[in-house]
Amino acid sequence: MEICIKDIATKCNILPTDVHNIRHMASRSTELYSLIDQLCDNFTVFDAVRNRLHTIRKATNPIIHGNRRVRGKEAKQMLKETLLTIHHLYELESERQRANSVMV
Repeated sequence: MEICIKDIATKCNILPTDVHNIRHMASRSTELYSLIDQLCDNFTVFDAVRNRLHTIRKATNPIIHGNRRVRGKEAKQMLKETLLTIHHLYELESERQRANSVMV
């Protein structure tokens, strides 16, 4: 999910484009919670998923960093929720791009 948010934030010019330069990766060290808020604050199309993004971030962060263990059923449910949310984010990004192309 973090990669998705950073990808969309780059497309929205919240994060700089890498231009195939590994040094730019350091400029992407923005905290995920802050990046979610920046994206949702600057582009209202994403505001509908703000709470879901934060809920997933809070639920998965301890697991990703090894501070919490989960059983298979819970892990599958978290994965499903995360993938559905990523899909929804990209649908919203497509909607944002279509709206921008109409305005131009």
